[in-house]
Amino acid sequence: MNNLTQLKILVVEDDAIVAQDIVDCLLELGHSPVGPAYELATAKRLIAQQTVHIALLDIHLETREDGIILSAWIKNEFCIPVIFLTAHSDYITLSKVKKVHPDHFLVKPFNKAQLKATIEITSNNFYNPNPRYDANAKAVLFNHRVDNVLTKREIDVLLLVCKGLSNQQISEMLFVSQNTVKTHLKNIFTKTDSTSRANLIGKFNQF
Repeated sequence: MNNLTQLKILVVEDDAIVAQDIVDCLLELGHSPVGPAYELATAKRLIAQQTVHIALLDIHLETREDGIILSAWIKNEFCIPVIFLTAHSDYITLSKVKKVHPDHFLVKPFNKAQLKATIEITSNNFYNPNPRYDANAKAVLFNHRVDNVLTKREIDVLLLVCKGLSNQQISEMLFVSQNTVKTHLKNIFTKTDSTSRANLIGKFNQF
């Protein structure tokens, strides 16, 4: 992702009026809204079909915890930052939210300035980590420089490859078969346009 000022932002909100307000606000801020999606299935389809840099998720969709369930799925499959939008900030809601580690939390009603600040802070922290970032943060940065993003499991394999582990060692570390490791590696090579382990590691170490 070369231009961090214009982000593709998934909007998931079950109130059509609120959703449109958010979309209009994002356009005014110079971003590219994806959606809106009013329920879980549409949100999953949208994020699977195109690049998304940030997800704005209402917590309560069809059921009270749909947004939380969606957040966990997004972070596991696509490794992108999530901002929760909600009118609820009670103890029970916050306790459930903290379990999925969102990147930000915005309480409704909010204005354009608040949304702008939240997006900018989230984007900066996620895509421009502190120079003393660890391997996981480095992997996130690497992942968003490739055309087809790696899944969470592929990132796990990538990090172990970069540590010099063999397929057998990786399979033992991740509790999967060596054939599964080979499949993940094949996908990683394809997505990163790498021809070998050494080529992949060289690309990773550029970050």
